[in-house]
Amino acid sequence: MISLIGNEFGIRASAAFSPAAAPKMKRCEPIKPVCQEKQKLVAEPHRGNILSVEAHRDIGDLLIILLGMDGYDVKTLHNPVEAFEMAKQELFDLYLIGDLFPVGANIELAREIRKFDLCTPLIMHSARANQSDIRNGLSAGAQAYLVKPCDPDDLLRAIGRHIEQKTVSHM
Repeated sequence: MISLIGNEFGIRASAAFSPAAAPKMKRCEPIKPVCQEKQKLVAEPHRGNILSVEAHRDIGDLLIILLGMDGYDVKTLHNPVEAFEMAKQELFDLYLIGDLFPVGANIELAREIRKFDLCTPLIMHSARANQSDIRNGLSAGAQAYLVKPCDPDDLLRAIGRHIEQKTVSHM
């Protein structure tokens, strides 16, 4: 069960995502899983670098473990402004954007990323399941929209397929 505890990023619920708002937001460092050493022992060969953006820390931790065990290097952030800055500074093979606060920040983050990166696959992974949410996510530049909860194997297949398509198209 996921419980929400206020708005830890210091954004008013009605505020829109804006890279200019960065100084007002709390800095969140990427999370490293507790079992990182174990993860290295059982991980598949390196399959790609993923930037995961997820407001719920427990889901972010699970994604690091799940994707890490499948051979991906994952950086997870919980703040859309931090994620935007990292996306501009580092190269990733895929962006995985989950639920963010305020509502709609994930769509705005996707739009902002698409202004400077049209090639890197972007997957939305959200609990918002209305057709309008899915349509907005895809029109913001996502190649796929997975509704939470989703089967971990479906998530891994979607990620693998989109990274593979990117690799093939750049050969």
